[in-house]
Amino acid sequence: MASRSLFALLVVAAAMCASVASALRSRAATDPNMEVKFDFTPFLIQYRSGRVQRLMGTTVVAPSLDVRTGVVSKDVVVDRSTGLAVRLYRPKHRGGRLPVLIYFHGGAFVVESAFDPVYHNYLNALAAKAGAIAVSHGGGATIRGVALLDPYFLGKYVDPTAQRAWGFICAGRYGMEHPYVNPMALPAASWRRLATSRVLMTVSDLDRLGPWQRAYVDALRGSGWPGEARLYVTPGEGHCYFLNNLESPKAAMHMATLAAYRKNIAVSSTSVLSLTVGCDDCLSVWLISPPRFTKHNKQKTINSVQDLVITLLIPAMNPDTEVDFDFSPLLIRYKSGRVHRLMGTARVDAGTDAVTGVTSKDVVIDAQSGSLAARLYLPGGVPRCEKLPVVVYFHGGGFVVHSAFSRVHSRFLNALVAAAGVVAVAGANIAHNVTMRAGKDGLPGGARIEGMVLLHPFFRGGELVPSERADPELPRRAERSWGFMCAGRYGIDHPFINPLSTPAEEWAALGCRRALVTVGELDTMRDRARMYVEALRGSAWEGEEAALYETGGEGHVYFLEEAAAAAGGDKAEAELDAVVSFIKRSSAAT
Repeated sequence: MASRSLFALLVVAAAMCASVASALRSRAATDPNMEVKFDFTPFLIQYRSGRVQRLMGTTVVAPSLDVRTGVVSKDVVVDRSTGLAVRLYRPKHRGGRLPVLIYFHGGAFVVESAFDPVYHNYLNALAAKAGAIAVSHGGGATIRGVALLDPYFLGKYVDPTAQRAWGFICAGRYGMEHPYVNPMALPAASWRRLATSRVLMTVSDLDRLGPWQRAYVDALRGSGWPGEARLYVTPGEGHCYFLNNLESPKAAMHMATLAAYRKNIAVSSTSVLSLTVGCDDCLSVWLISPPRFTKHNKQKTINSVQDLVITLLIPAMNPDTEVDFDFSPLLIRYKSGRVHRLMGTARVDAGTDAVTGVTSKDVVIDAQSGSLAARLYLPGGVPRCEKLPVVVYFHGGGFVVHSAFSRVHSRFLNALVAAAGVVAVAGANIAHNVTMRAGKDGLPGGARIEGMVLLHPFFRGGELVPSERADPELPRRAERSWGFMCAGRYGIDHPFINPLSTPAEEWAALGCRRALVTVGELDTMRDRARMYVEALRGSAWEGEEAALYETGGEGHVYFLEEAAAAAGGDKAEAELDAVVSFIKRSSAAT
């Protein structure tokens, strides 16, 4: 009986829940206070009634003495009629004047405040590290430097969601080309009037806003503005990562860079200040200059110089850590000439692969340099007298990272050799150029190329193709990157990087009978791969087959990722099967 009663209660409760849910849905459909007008998740939701529900940034903390840093904070009301207020952060100091740093908090213009715990913690640490008062100053101040920390910039070619978000933020007053959100739309003359002599831009290389942040620096440098623009890139991190983990090494270096930048400004700024009394040597280090001072204090000068010398020793200002060329996510080159590769450095030794039975062996091609070598992959269980086709594999990596011994390529080649029963030599773009040259000049010993496979080839060009138009700054970055790759020898439309610039009659030199091109649907270079196949089919090439294999829902060289293989890799396995089938058909025809 008790069981029946419990069951009956559960049924009634379920029915009541369903009834309540139905009522809520009906109410949401008719109640403007619950009907969603604009969903700006994860920041806020606006309802038809005008009510706004903020999903983050509503927590505040009171001003206080921070026991970790010794920084004291205090709130100051700026406008009593509206309640507009700011928070001042003052570091421990020996006495004398302090520079003033004005910090504009983030939050996509719609959430968070000057009293948010995230910014409160960050500014306590920054004020202590930089030795500056954070937040405001007036009375004839001059801006000595601007630091843009992962700023929220967009451009004309963004997805519809970003366009709707900006329309909501500015209440529909401004378009995507307005300088408020897209300063790159400004003419060069406007950039030259930027009222500071120093700009620091920090970029997190996984931030989707990165292209516009880098474009800002490029536009500033190319405008004729007489100041200095610096770019600081943090590899492997997303938007504003430094706010959430102040103790991490990357966040610590980010803050050290900002602090060093603040103090370094004095070196280039002292000569332009007009001082009534005193001397330039006694000037403290300023982001924003104070009113003119009237006292001369030699001890303050000594203390300031000591602080400056210590700060200049911070690695962030060293030419060995100052970025000269940012080629993220592949590598970063510093002003000293040092190159930091962000990927492709992990390698594996030659040997027998336990999973596939493939045996690999390294062969030195140039004994003098010792650096030019190849890796041979031989399938297991093949009679010694049996002739095998040879696959020459040119690894990817933007021409600047990875090697024939990289772990990701080794894993892929073990699988390919085992499945296709071929000998592979590890050495897509290069495959095309080598095949072109082989068709013109021939190969030693009468060897011939039966088939060519381009796996997600790296092609670029001076004009955007449809799959690239979401990023209007791509041509500029591609040209700079290609110039870096080829040391400035060739333009962006040279056939080495843009085979589509090759006249149709010259395709006849392509030295193979069959060609297969594979590409991922989400690869920004997908249209160039498709156009390559179309150009080949419509050219003077006399080959038998030009095939295109496209994988839906995947990006550039997804099949090399461990995650793709570990997850069963259905798509990666299907692409490998397509390549194996192509190789076997080519070898069977010989």
